[in-house]
Amino acid sequence: MPPPRDLQLDAARGLAVLLVLSGHLLQPVFYGPSGPEPGPALAVWRVIYAFHMPFFFLLCGMVDRIKGEAKLGEACRSALRLVAVTLAFGTLALVPQALAGTLSPGDALGDALCGRDFGLGVLWFLVALGLVRVIDAAARAATFPGGYWIVLGGALALSWTCSARAFPYWQVHALVGALPFYVAGLRLGPRAFDVSALLGACGLAVLLLCAPRNFVHVATGQYGDPALFAVTAAAGSAFALAIVGR
Repeated sequence: MPPPRDLQLDAARGLAVLLVLSGHLLQPVFYGPSGPEPGPALAVWRVIYAFHMPFFFLLCGMVDRIKGEAKLGEACRSALRLVAVTLAFGTLALVPQALAGTLSPGDALGDALCGRDFGLGVLWFLVALGLVRVIDAAARAATFPGGYWIVLGGALALSWTCSARAFPYWQVHALVGALPFYVAGLRLGPRAFDVSALLGACGLAVLLLCAPRNFVHVATGQYGDPALFAVTAAAGSAFALAIVGR
């Protein structure tokens, strides 16, 4: 008999998917010819984007804890499969441009080799997920004193440098918003759903207060004020976990 499904985890992933869909649906509302235009739609979008991708990576860590922590070789193979899926479907998404004669094969090949501007942009998440799995496995495989935390810290420092310098290759810039939360999900497991109602309410208050003052877009490595990002990502995740836990 297969093990029973974790309904809380299913509900949490469903909530995360709804947040992603809502954020994407809001973008055409507030994006004008000159960029984002102030208004309620942008304010709601900022609240969602302040925490929804960190929350998603936290859930990925919880799922991988259930599956069992992978060794470095297994994590690398998993990451390569995710990259292959990304490139395959990204290439299929370019077919309309190729048929219309507006596609530059050289540029498309260059983007594929550099891991940027995928034909289907939303697939960035798969590349980032594979990357955090490899980094976590490499950190666990480190045998020198404090190796685990040194590897994680080095990866985050590299990611922050890439995001600050707009280095858009292979989603390294997304690690700041992905790796800490993935690791937290791995360590906490189902205990993450034990967030109290009071802590969830406080998380919502902090999220609504701080998120409109910042601009976060993990996929492109935009975190705005780092302190505000850390606070809203943690607060929003706590709020979402408290809802799902009940």
